[in-house]
Amino acid sequence: MKRKRLSKSAFFSPRFLTGFAFCAIGVFLALLVFARPNQSVERQNQSVGQQSIPTFVGIKSPELAGVPAVGSIENIEDDGLIDLAALNIHPTSVPLFLHGSSEAPTPEGAAMGTGNAFLGITHEVVNQNTSNAFGTLSSGWAPTETVQIYFNGSLLTTGTANVDGVLAVGISTGAGFGYVTIEEKGLTSGKETGGVVQVAPTGPYLPGVTGAPHAINTTAWGHFYLYGWGYPPSTSTTVTLYRNGVSLGFVTTNADGRFFVTVIPNNSGDTSAVYSADTGSAGSMAGVSLEERADAGTPPVGDQNAARVFFDRATLDSAAGGIVAIVGEGFQAGETVTISSCAAGSLPATADGAFDAFLAYAPGAGISQCVLTGGTSGRVARGTVLLHENVTNLRGLIAAPAGGTVPILATKLPPSDTGNIYLDGVSTPTPTPTCPLPQNYNFTVTTGPYLAGTTNAGVNCDDCSTPVPFPFPVKIYDTTFTSALAGSNGELAFGTDFSSPSVTCMPVDSATYTIGPMWVDQTTLTSHCPTCGVFYATFGTARVDSMFLTTW
Repeated sequence: MKRKRLSKSAFFSPRFLTGFAFCAIGVFLALLVFARPNQSVERQNQSVGQQSIPTFVGIKSPELAGVPAVGSIENIEDDGLIDLAALNIHPTSVPLFLHGSSEAPTPEGAAMGTGNAFLGITHEVVNQNTSNAFGTLSSGWAPTETVQIYFNGSLLTTGTANVDGVLAVGISTGAGFGYVTIEEKGLTSGKETGGVVQVAPTGPYLPGVTGAPHAINTTAWGHFYLYGWGYPPSTSTTVTLYRNGVSLGFVTTNADGRFFVTVIPNNSGDTSAVYSADTGSAGSMAGVSLEERADAGTPPVGDQNAARVFFDRATLDSAAGGIVAIVGEGFQAGETVTISSCAAGSLPATADGAFDAFLAYAPGAGISQCVLTGGTSGRVARGTVLLHENVTNLRGLIAAPAGGTVPILATKLPPSDTGNIYLDGVSTPTPTPTCPLPQNYNFTVTTGPYLAGTTNAGVNCDDCSTPVPFPFPVKIYDTTFTSALAGSNGELAFGTDFSSPSVTCMPVDSATYTIGPMWVDQTTLTSHCPTCGVFYATFGTARVDSMFLTTW
């Protein structure tokens, strides 16, 4: 007869499942196991390849020449700087949930939030311990509105939008690698927006540019704000601004190497353009795709159009070509969306009204405008890619660095979906899980108070489970739970419990949404151990930093 082991403890926070603590002598286990049955790695990693995403051959035209399609450029000084190291904010291993949201964001250069509040980020990848590492530019706020600014879930400061409802913030990074989650919330409008930057140990770390609003009405002389970081400091004759590769003139950088300007384009009709900047040297060009359209709103308001286009990167090296990911949003679910100008084809919109595809470009300089048209709604969205000799192709959500692992993140994957994971348009097989031999994990014993559960859940049984109520709702993937099943074998099951002693390799068909901090055949029978059982408690302040703890 085998002897069953006694398990220890696990805890999580309402904002994110942060870890598990175990062992009554204060040993903390740095192992977190999520399991959802019958899900591919794509589902558990929330892959961009949520479906078999097609790759279209990108078509480009020569770069434009002649008179710039812009009315004026004005340098402005109206931004602030946040030092994350001074505020003890460091990268987390995964993106955190947005403030007040049940969905984790994904690394991306731009995002449309509630009420068409828009956030653009100059970079997707930055280095640690870097002054003036990147900038954020948001729009859509009420004029002079107070905007709360959160980093990694902590309210750091408030900013004041300018008279156009625009707010610019520069950020210096502290120590550590991982992800920095940015969130902004308007106190007057109630609008929210956010995004993520990856702090990575490998570069290249190059200049970055973003713009806001994402779309403006040029028939009424609307204007963009352009924000660039990582350029030579204190110069007015080095950094050139371009629209679709045509020079608009020099911009002035400050002592930190950033420029902040407004641009009033001439009315070129409903179109899109890449606004970029460089110093004339290789690797110095960065840019962003923005849209000029009559239905964007009455200036200075923008982004009132229903559909829009985003790229993972809007600039490519003309000597190498490359692949970009294009995402259109705002279409009717299921309608046929046609892509034209940059490629030829059509796809059904997803249940969220999205169009997702890859565009593969051969080497050669030029511009490539994509037009997406909804077959039922008639909605149109445009975006442009620039291929230029001064661009260095940066890794994005579709490229993997040699010798490393890239998190592949996307939102709103279909439930129980299967499919392929794509890196640069190439399908990668779904790994087959294997059950290795028992592993020895390194751990460190630290000093400090031991947090223990105080309420007996009544799991004094063998190979069984009992419901444990939560003090706050917990969302995992697409489902919110108010309780879970605490099992005698060291598992916490959200949904269907797998209480069998036949602990096996994930995935397990009989379980759903399971955390297994001490998932092993064991018992909590009081006849074996009078003080054994499963206990739980809540610590912290409600809706602020509360933590729910389960102890075996």
